[in-house]
Order: sequence, then structure tokens, then C-alpha cells
Amino acid sequence: MIVVGGVYSEYCYQPDWNQIFGSGGRGAAALTRLGVEDVKLFTCLPEKSKKSAQATLAPYGVEIEVRPSAALYEFAYLHPLSEPTLAPNPEVADAAEPISGDVVLAYGMLEGLPAISARRAIFDPQSETRCKSPRDFIHAKEIALVLNQRELELIFGSEAPEKIAEANVHEGTVCCVVVKRGPFGCTVIDKNGVHSIPVFPTKSVFKIGSGDIFSASFAKFWGIDNMNAPQAAENASKCTSLYCDTRSIDSLSLLSEFSGQSLSVCPKTC
Repeated sequence: MIVVGGVYSEYCYQPDWNQIFGSGGRGAAALTRLGVEDVKLFTCLPEKSKKSAQATLAPYGVEIEVRPSAALYEFAYLHPLSEPTLAPNPEVADAAEPISGDVVLAYGMLEGLPAISARRAIFDPQSETRCKSPRDFIHAKEIALVLNQRELELIFGSEAPEKIAEANVHEGTVCCVVVKRGPFGCTVIDKNGVHSIPVFPTKSVFKIGSGDIFSASFAKFWGIDNMNAPQAAENASKCTSLYCDTRSIDSLSLLSEFSGQSLSVCPKTC
């Protein structure tokens, strides 16, 4: 499976966290712990940071292909629920060659995304500034969008975005849309309707990277295992619960033993 996404430095003051992962690195690592073989990550890094990124991902068996970037960007958090600061100011990297694969998971990148060709593609914009129609750069038979409410509005418009997303699904522009709603679970829009997916509570919450885990897990269950979108999203919610509770990507290998109880969620209009 191919992952396209950024590898960045992450620092948190409390609890202590100082890692090189980013959405691309974390998503690729998560896929291996869910049993996906031959995971390849396309990312951007400065020459001096390649070895550090490779050292982080080597235990997961992730193959990395790198194009140059101006810097190793850092997201710094006071605590996991705080808004991060980003340094230095990002620069768009030189245009990359198009990327092709059977199933491709693409995260929005500070450095810009290449054109993508796939049978199935999963796109997580990652940021309000990187929201654009997936059809602008993804050529795939089936496309799944995984995003938050604000990103949904930026792509489909602020007036009744769920209804417009539904129309896009039925027109075949995208196969399904998964709207992440944090403590309220998520909403899945597919050709069979609109589905509310529960959240699974944890004893503690480590939010940094939780959305990356959700998107990677959904990509595995929907893109590779051919689960329907609601079922894939519920399994992804369980994986996210495991990660938030432990701060460990390795915890995803315990999914088969997961016994957490779901909480009911509010309507999709929350």
C-alpha cells in the first residue's frame, strides 16, 4: 500500500513527547501494525533529516521515498489538546512525479501533494489550508474522503455541506465521506445513507496523531479489506481509542482483543 504524507518533528511539553512522525510517517507505521505488508511512504524531507526519519520508521518496515524540502517542520504543543505552533514557515516543494498504486492513502502536506492515480484512494486534507476537491489531483475509480466538519464545509460549501456531500456520493464524484467529530464519533455518508458511528471512551486522551491513526485504519479496512464504509469507520474508531489510551502505534495490533464499550453519539448535525 502507498502512503503520501508529511514527516514532521513533533514536540509536546506535557506530557513529554519528542518524535519525528507527522501524518505520513504515523499513518504508514500504523498500517504495518494492522497487518498491511509492503507499505511505501512518499514524503518530503531535507537531506539532513532523512536518516532520522528512516530510523523512526525502520522498526515498522516502511520503505521511504523522499523528495527534497526546505526544512524539517516542527509542530510544538503545550499539551495534547492545545493548538500547535508551526516552525519554520512552510514552503511548497518542487512538483513531484505523479504517484500510482492500487490503494493510496494521501494526507495533506505542507509541501504540497503530487498527482495520484489509484484504484482506490483515501484523502485526509489535514488542514483547512489544504482543502481542495480530490478530483483536482486524484484519479481513482473510488475515492473516500476522511475529514472534519470545517474541511467538509471548505470542500462542499458552508450551506448544508452534508447534503452536498450526499449528492456528490450519489453522483459518483466520491464513494464515501467520513466526517470526524472528535468526542461525538463520526458520520459516514455513502450510497446507503448517512450513518452515525460511535466513539469508544478511553481512560486518558493523547490527541496528537489520533486523526492520522483513524484515517490509516479506515484506509486499511475500507481500501484493502473491502469492508463497507460504516464498518470500516467503526473499526477505525476502535483503533483510535487504542492509540489515544496508550500513545502507542504498536497497540493497534491488539485490535482483535479490543473490548471497549461504545458511547452513543449525537445526530450528524452536531
